[in-house]
Amino acid sequence: KGYGFEVWSTDLNFKNAKQLITGLRGCCGQMDIKVKGNEIFVAENSRHRDCRYDLNGKLLGTFGKKDRSGEAGFSSCCNPMNLCFGPQGELITGESSLGLIKRFDSTGKLLGVIGTAKVATGCKNVAVHMSSDGKLAYMLDLTAQRIIVLAQKPDKKVSKVD
Repeated sequence: KGYGFEVWSTDLNFKNAKQLITGLRGCCGQMDIKVKGNEIFVAENSRHRDCRYDLNGKLLGTFGKKDRSGEAGFSSCCNPMNLCFGPQGELITGESSLGLIKRFDSTGKLLGVIGTAKVATGCKNVAVHMSSDGKLAYMLDLTAQRIIVLAQKPDKKVSKVD
């Protein structure tokens, strides 16, 4: 019934399922979801945004927009594809096709571009992760069967993609 992605919760035995979120839009079967504290974060790539929900599925906020320049928004056909959290709680996003890894604060303000990984074009999972000290970022490149390691650039105002 309907279309799109949904988020469900279960108990530790995968029973007592409860639907929390409906109608999410994702590309190529990709919808990255993470829980941090009492919030659910979703990289809703077909809408070029990240979403925050409480644990009952109430939308708390969104940020992001389609942006072909690749600066503060999300470029390519469907991004951000993946997300994780940095050591200070900042949201880290990964973009397929372009290989961009960016840092945002909790309100969606761009803190900077961590780097650009050279990946093949096209929609795909580009899982990202940050080292515990925040100095290294990792991006999974499934097409080339490798993990790309990027060093964090010093904090600076980003005026264009580096």
